[in-house]
Amino acid sequence: MPISYSVSRIHGAFGLILRACSPLLLSGCSQYEHTWLNKLERSALSINVLTLLFGTGLHTNEQAGESRNATLAELLSVGIVFLNVVFVANVGRSWRRHGQYCTRCRTEAASEETKTEE
Repeated sequence: MPISYSVSRIHGAFGLILRACSPLLLSGCSQYEHTWLNKLERSALSINVLTLLFGTGLHTNEQAGESRNATLAELLSVGIVFLNVVFVANVGRSWRRHGQYCTRCRTEAASEETKTEE
């Protein structure tokens, strides 16, 4: 085995470990002023880690040769698609609920402004 191959595998494993730990490391941090944006960011990082791990499982399964498992590949693929669809739905729900371009949001913000003025 060439040295460059083993070094790249170590770098890949280290990157995977760092990526997997990033939601844990950032759980106490607040990058944004609004709580819902911080939750959305944590959700994005978590989905990213899970997609990366599932993709690694797909790659490992594909490299297995004769012991490749088609059912595992299908389950991992469906899992990746499902997680990403749920995340996109969560982004849409968050945008609709908290976005400044949503009509309902603008009327709620206006009513809150009148309450604070009184």
